[in-house]
Amino acid sequence: MGKNKDVSQDLHERIVELHNEGLEYRKISAQLCVPIASVETTIRKWKCRNTTLSKPRTGRPRKINDRPARKLILTLDHILDHIPYHIPDHIPYHIPDHIPDHILDHILDHYF
Repeated sequence: MGKNKDVSQDLHERIVELHNEGLEYRKISAQLCVPIASVETTIRKWKCRNTTLSKPRTGRPRKINDRPARKLILTLDHILDHIPYHIPDHIPYHIPDHIPDHILDHILDHYF
């Protein structure tokens, strides 16, 4: 998948205008020198939302996505299989702040 190189708003409006005039996607693409996929996406957005503006991203991006989280769980599972279940009080340990709560809950439920 390539980088997001959205066409300008003026070009979006021109694509919709040509579509309303009855031009086919290929002809619009050739006339404006944009990919057919961009024409299709613009027309689809316009038909669904009556606007060609891109929707803002919802929410904050995740700091750790599912793949690294699963890998972290498997790695911790492997490590915890080789240490005693009870960590003596005199051994200092620190849980990093960046590990999501659901991963810590899984580890604590499974091992302790």
